[in-house]
Amino acid sequence: MTTFALNGPWEVEFHHIDGTTKTAAMPTLTDLKENPGYSAFTGTVLYRITFTAENGALWKYINLGKVAGVSGLSVNGHDAGIQWYGRRVYRIDNLLQSGQNVLEIKVVTTMGNYMKTLKDNGIAQKWTNEKRQDQPIQSMGLLGPVILY
Repeated sequence: MTTFALNGPWEVEFHHIDGTTKTAAMPTLTDLKENPGYSAFTGTVLYRITFTAENGALWKYINLGKVAGVSGLSVNGHDAGIQWYGRRVYRIDNLLQSGQNVLEIKVVTTMGNYMKTLKDNGIAQKWTNEKRQDQPIQSMGLLGPVILY
């Protein structure tokens, strides 16, 4: 089986639940909990990458690798589906084209890491600290590797 890894760089948009949006370039995929600027993020992260396929039909599936959150995929503006759990494998052979292709992967994160920062919110603190015995910071985002095959 022939595989192709999408290693980056990635264009990333962070749509926080507080209404703010930030953009960043990510040379490689990393766990957002490891980045101090995003370790308390909650909302939707949009990862975008453009790649060239000489023969769009060559790749039948995409495996997003490890994803911490709910994932959705679009290929060249066409919806490929949403997955909540398990292996994040999508069929894409009918969506790829010869030449340039644009993948957009949306990951919706959980609120736990963000809630830990809400020190003046008793309910948030109760759920992330007291009830969970000081729950550790959780992994977030698209960790990959993203592989076409």
